[in-house]
Amino acid sequence: MEDLKKILVPVDFSETSFNALDTAVELAKKSAASIEIIYARDTIPQLVMADNSRVRMKDNAEAVMNAYVTAIEQKHQVKPKLIWEEGLPAEAIIRTANKLRPDLIICGTHGASGYRESFIGSTAYTVIKYVTCPVLTIPAGTKWLNFKKLLLPVRPIHGAVKKFELIQRIASKNGSLDVLDLSSGTSEDDKHLISLTLDELRSKLHSSQINIQVKRSTGTNVAENVLSMLSRSTYDILVLSPSIDMTNKQLFIGPFSQRIINQSPVPVLTIKRSL
Repeated sequence: MEDLKKILVPVDFSETSFNALDTAVELAKKSAASIEIIYARDTIPQLVMADNSRVRMKDNAEAVMNAYVTAIEQKHQVKPKLIWEEGLPAEAIIRTANKLRPDLIICGTHGASGYRESFIGSTAYTVIKYVTCPVLTIPAGTKWLNFKKLLLPVRPIHGAVKKFELIQRIASKNGSLDVLDLSSGTSEDDKHLISLTLDELRSKLHSSQINIQVKRSTGTNVAENVLSMLSRSTYDILVLSPSIDMTNKQLFIGPFSQRIINQSPVPVLTIKRSL
């Protein structure tokens, strides 16, 4: 079974990033995982700052984060570790992920730098694109602490459910998983691959109490089908695999995945092909 032992959470003092941290705390309690919090501050040219202003900014940030960590430890008996980095946030997060090799990164879709409506922030997208581990993105505006109803779109491709034991670590007890079959349903090869995918998925989740059901898509546009499904039912999380863009490429986020992540109203767990 895929373990969930180490969670990395980027925080930039935005509400969305703190919501992501709250999600991480709940998952950490469930799996006895450790939490590493990374705060990456953009490097500001020294010429535009007073001599000691950078020191004061860091001191204030550390005071706030230390207080937040203490509150988490007292309330949840989980003690996150703080990591301080300078430089472009996305680069710092990716560099830290390559070093620490977390099992999961949880980040807000839109941070302190703002965002365009219906578009994921550039930092979150860059992290999803370049890290090797699964990434769980948390949309702005609400907290996501339980994942009882999951949606997994699949297309006929070999190896579509790699690393999907992680679903057991994230799904709430007695949760349900709807598998959205995005194949045309006419090709015998496609039917066979979808059947193999479902068998593999059930095998990976056999020890859990997750109820798996298959849903058929009705249209031909992959992104439209997935987003329409999300709008018609009250899902708590969407799980994306490389099969969405019909690829076995490593570290690949294609156009369908990008649009779905951009516009999903619920958290998205992006699982890329194993290295």
